[in-house]
Amino acid sequence: MSSAPTVSLSVEYLHAIPIGGDYTALGEVVRIGRAMAIVDARILSDDDTVLARGTCIYQIPRPK
Repeated sequence: MSSAPTVSLSVEYLHAIPIGGDYTALGEVVRIGRAMAIVDARILSDDDTVLARGTCIYQIPRPK
């Protein structure tokens, strides 16, 4: 398995996230190109309030 270096990472904290709570994390691959992939993620509370969201851009390793 090869790694995918992070090119960019952005996180927005929209509400407080207390330690010890139950949360759901959702991730979605937005786009995969030849050289990069874009992924969005969200952390949701029990009542589906978005507590935080983020976007990450990964560099896709070239085949050896």
